[in-house]
Amino acid sequence: LSFLKWLNYICPLIWLLSIAFSINKMTMRFQGKHVDKRRITYKNEGDGFQADALCQYGFRYQIYMRNNPAPLKCIKEGLSPLHSREMALFDSLRDCYHHCAMDNLYNSAVFRKKEFNHKFKVLCHGVTRKGMCVIPSSVKQEEMKKPQGTNQSKKYCQSSYLRRRSVLS
Repeated sequence: LSFLKWLNYICPLIWLLSIAFSINKMTMRFQGKHVDKRRITYKNEGDGFQADALCQYGFRYQIYMRNNPAPLKCIKEGLSPLHSREMALFDSLRDCYHHCAMDNLYNSAVFRKKEFNHKFKVLCHGVTRKGMCVIPSSVKQEEMKKPQGTNQSKKYCQSSYLRRRSVLS
C-alpha cells in the first residue's frame, strides 16, 4: 500500500469535511528522474508529481494523481479525464449538498450537468474563461468597466447569482 493510498484512506476518517471545500491542481516538486514526473512548462513552479486535490482550509482531504488512469466509468459517460478525476474525488464524500469552489481549468457545461446529477448533489461554482467552454448566454456577464473617480468607485459592486436548473435544463 503506497503512502498516498494510505492518506486517501485515513484522511476522511480523521477530518470531518464541512459544507465548503475546493478542488484544485497540486504539484509536489522534486529534483531527479522518475517515471511519473510531469514537465510543467506553463508556470515557474518546476517539475514534479501532479494531482487533483480536494482540500479544505489547507488540509488535503483526497487526492487523485494525474499519472493514474482516469476512471473509465466517467469517461464512458462522456467526461474528459480531468472531469472524471473530479467525479472520483466527489465519490469520496460522505454527505450531500457540499459547495465546491474551483478555478477555470475545471469548469465546463458538460461537467456541471454531471455534478448536478451526482449522488451527493455537489454544488460547484467558480470562474471560467470566455472561450474555453460552452457557457449559456443567460449566465454570461459583461465585464465591468473601471469607474472614473474616487467617489464613484465606492458605488459599484459586482456579484453573480446562478440558478442551477435554468442552466442545466
